Parts: sequence; C-alpha cells; structure tokens
Amino acid sequence: MNGLVAPEALASVQGKPASAALGTVVPSMFGRTTLYLLKDRVVENTKRIVAGRDSELLLSEVDSAEITFKGNPLWIVLGFVTIALYGLGIIFFIIYFFAKHKFLIIHSKSNAQVVCIKGDDSNHREFMKAVLGTAVQVKKS
Repeated sequence: MNGLVAPEALASVQGKPASAALGTVVPSMFGRTTLYLLKDRVVENTKRIVAGRDSELLLSEVDSAEITFKGNPLWIVLGFVTIALYGLGIIFFIIYFFAKHKFLIIHSKSNAQVVCIKGDDSNHREFMKAVLGTAVQVKKS
C-alpha cells in the first residue's frame, strides 16, 4: 500500500497506533500508524505485531479533527485495584494525571482515525489543518 499511496499523497504523518472506542482513546505500545492525505480521502495504515488496519475516510465525510491530551485509563483501574495495598494506588492516580498521551483524531459520523503523537506535534497540527482545508474544498465542489 505504501508504494501506491505515498506518491499521490498531499501530506502524511506517522505515530504510534491507538484505539478509540466509547469516548476512550488508548495508545498501543508497539507498531506504527501512518495517515496519508489524498485529494479526496484520508488513508490510515496501521501495522501492529499481530494485527493491522487499513481504513479510508472520504474527505466529504470528515466532521472534525482534534489534537487531544489524555491519560491512559489503565492507570485509573490499577489505582482503584491497588488502593488498599498501603496506598499504592495513589501512585497510579498520580501517573494518570501527569503521564499524558497526545492524539490526533479525525472524526466522521461513522469512523475515527487516530494516531498517538510522540514528541513534537507541529507536523500533526499542519496535517490536521491540511485535512480540514481540503475537506472544505471537497465539500464545496
């Protein structure tokens, strides 16, 4: 797929895979996600150790895009489970509030494409602006 998509891509970004479900976004420890902006759609290519995902989102269906900062909900669960163990759970609660992950999320009514951002997010912010700008152009035509 990369050989076919990359030459015609207007922009692209990479990061760690993430899953979004029921209002929760969880990063993956392993793998890579690449988002490509094409003239009429956004393509997601995710490679994980034992799984993968390829999805395409028509720009005419893009509702919004965001960069968000969230803690990993696993730390909250571990906090509640271990709170009785000499207050060990408090450490997990502190980790939840201070160890935040950054995500780029592109929304439509029926799908979301998510990438976990590591380090500087300026490329992802530019990609988000390009997606929204191109989506507006597609919707006008």
